[in-house]
This record gives sequence, structure tokens and C-alpha cells, in this order.
Amino acid sequence: MHNNNIYIKTNKSISVWLSVIFVLAFYSVTVMALTPVRRTNMSTGTIEMDEIYVMDTALKNTRELKISEENLSAAYGKLFEGFSGFLPKINLGLSYTQLSAPQIKVSGPAAALFSSGNVSPALISDKIFGAQVSVQQPIFMWGKVYYGNKQARLNYEIASQKYRQTRNEVLYKAKENFYRARLAQKMLNIARASLELSKTYYETTQKLYQEGKSSSYDVSRAKVSLTNAQLGVLKSENGRKLALEALKTFLAMNPDEDIQIKGEFEYTPQDFELDELLSRALKNRPEIMIARFQKELAASGVRFYQADNKPQIIGSYNYTAQAADINSPFEEWDKRWQAVAAVQWSLFDGLATYGRIRQAKANLALAGESAEAIAEGIKLEVRSAYFNFIQAKEAIEVQKENVQTAQSNLEIAQQRYSLGLMSYLELQDVHLALAQAEINYQQSLFDYNLALASIKKVTGE
Repeated sequence: MHNNNIYIKTNKSISVWLSVIFVLAFYSVTVMALTPVRRTNMSTGTIEMDEIYVMDTALKNTRELKISEENLSAAYGKLFEGFSGFLPKINLGLSYTQLSAPQIKVSGPAAALFSSGNVSPALISDKIFGAQVSVQQPIFMWGKVYYGNKQARLNYEIASQKYRQTRNEVLYKAKENFYRARLAQKMLNIARASLELSKTYYETTQKLYQEGKSSSYDVSRAKVSLTNAQLGVLKSENGRKLALEALKTFLAMNPDEDIQIKGEFEYTPQDFELDELLSRALKNRPEIMIARFQKELAASGVRFYQADNKPQIIGSYNYTAQAADINSPFEEWDKRWQAVAAVQWSLFDGLATYGRIRQAKANLALAGESAEAIAEGIKLEVRSAYFNFIQAKEAIEVQKENVQTAQSNLEIAQQRYSLGLMSYLELQDVHLALAQAEINYQQSLFDYNLALASIKKVTGE
């Protein structure tokens, strides 16, 4: 029985350790899969980067996001300023006053009376050292302090949503620039492949001409096609350089750094419902939240300024100590305190408060109209992104099959041309059809991936 218990405990221990090892292994694989790729080719010094690395770099380096972060930090500081209205204001003051003569000059028997400590040194001395502690606390302000604090909180919420908005835009632009650089690389690969085929056709055409199976016109035509293909490579190389420069500029990278795009365009079929996208956008978009907070901010602004037309109660407390000699013990200083409860009521301020209330009410009406306009604009963005997604998805399905058909046609055409059974013009048409099909297919992949990124952006996710 004892041995069985040991066996059971041992099995439990082994199971626990195996579970821990499995979890650690799974976590390590997951982290490795999500780790952004940024490798430097030691032989060429080229920086190789993938999509995750580009987005991570954009979040770290983009100036727009840094500006938004600073605005958010400033709004956070305003929270303390807004809340300070609820708290007392405490001040400490130290002073030294030199008078040309005491306010009261005493001599003889009266001097003893004034030196008994019951008279402030401010009356009998030309030198006065003073210390004062004052406390001021709003008691009843008709909600002015509350709405001032609410405005600070709403401004912070607006800054937070603007940060979200900027972050979403930065991520979308990072993907767009990255995809454009990848597309430019694919266009260059297609142009280079087309150039190699043009070289082969030119050599084949010359051989057929020597065998009497082709005309000089075909040779001339093949040479022109070869020159055009060379020009196409030059244009594609320039397009790739411009796309990489645009990506480096957006990521605030050193212009002298040489980068290379890693990875391929992915096609994972997805489906979306337009109504669902509209609902998600109206719920999650930062612009919707900003419009809502701005409307609340305008409403609180009206209440904030309306409080200026009403009486306000403020309490204050002052504690002062004075002495003619700073070296005298503090116990001998003349100490007095004063507590005040005051009512302040601005009866006429030159219509300044009236003007502020009018402005606040106008801002409230404007905020309501702006919120509706923003919602309609967002709906249009969602519909546009959805229709672009549908078009790109359908185009991929069509173009993928089209590329396969064009490749088969080219293989057949090459065999027929090498046997002299097809003219060069017919072969060139088939070649151009394949090149155009490959270009359209890569463009469709670009459009599809960008449409996915656009849907994520317009839904505020």
C-alpha cells in the first residue's frame, strides 16, 4: 500500500512537470512566431524586415504618434488642475517690513503698557518680521468646480481617443507603405522574368532566322521587345526604390540604410457582413467617441459659465505671527488668526459672462451637428472599404485561375514557336498576356490585403 502511494505521487509529479514543460514549449513557439523579423545580412549589410517589425517600428518612431502621446500626457496633467478646485489652497508667506518710523511712538510710563505683549509690533516698531499661513476653500459654487473638473476629465478622454485614432492611422499607413514596397518588389520580379523570356525569344528567333524558319521582321520585333523589357526592368527598379524610400521616411529610418522586404502576400478567404461592420464602426471608432465627449464637454461648458451669474460662498482662514526682532523666541511673537466666510456675487461684469454662455450654447449645438456628420462620414468609409474588399476578393479568385491558364498557354506557345509553327507576334501576345495576368494577380493580392487593413481601420479595431 505504501509503495502504491509512492507510485501515485510519482505519477502526479511527472504529470505536473510534463504539463509545465508543454506550456513553456507552447509559449516559446508562440513568442517565436510573433517575434518581428529584423535580420541584417552580414555579407551585404541589408536590413531584412517583415510586416510585424514594420508596424512595431512605426509605433516607436512615427512623429504623429509621439505628438499624440505628448498631448495625452498634457491632458493627464490637466486632470490634476481640474480636481484642484475641490481642494483647499494653502499658502505660506514670510515678510520683512522696514518703516520710516513706528506708527505709534511711545515713551515714558506708556512704554511699559505697549511692551506688555498685547500690542502688535507693527504699531510700535519700525522693523517688522512676519509669517503668515492662509487657507482658502470654496464652499458652494453652484457646480462651477464640479463642471470644471468634468471638463478636464472629458478633455483627457478626448485626448485618449485621439491617441487611439492616430495609432490606428499609423498602423494602417505602415501596412500600406509596406504592402506598396512588397508590390513594387513583385512588379520587379515579374519584369525581370519577362526580360529573361525576351532574351530567350530573341535568341530563339535569331536561330530560326538562320534556319530559314523566321523572317528578319520577327528578329527585329524580338529585339524591340527585348529593349522594351529592359526598359520595364529599369522602371520597376525605380518604382521599388521609391517605395522603399517612402517606407523608410515613414518609419523615420536612416535614408542610407538598405532594407529588403520579407514575406509574401497572403490570401486567407474571409467574409464580412456590411451591417455588422457598420455596427462595429459606430461602436468602436475613436471619432464617434470623440464627438460624444465633445458634446458632453460643450454641455458642461454651459453649466460652468452659468454658475458665474450666481452667488458663491468661499471660506478662508489666516494665521499671522509678527515680531520686531527675528531672533526673539517664537512664543513671544504676536500671533493672531482670522476666519472668514464670504459671499461673492458678480452683479455686472460688462456682459462677459453672457457672451461666454452664448458661445458655450453655440458650441453645444455645433457638437450635435458635428456628431451626426461624423457618423455619416464613417458609414461611407465602411461601405467603401467593404466594397473594395469584395472587389479584391473576387478579383483574386479570377486572376489566380487566369495566371494558371496563361502559363499553360505560354508553354504551348513556346513549343510551337520553337518548331516554327507560330509567328513571333503570336508568341509575344501570349507572353504579354501572362505578364499582365501576373501583374493583375499581384495587384489583386495587394488590394485584398490593403482592404483587410482598411476594414480594421474603419471599424476602429
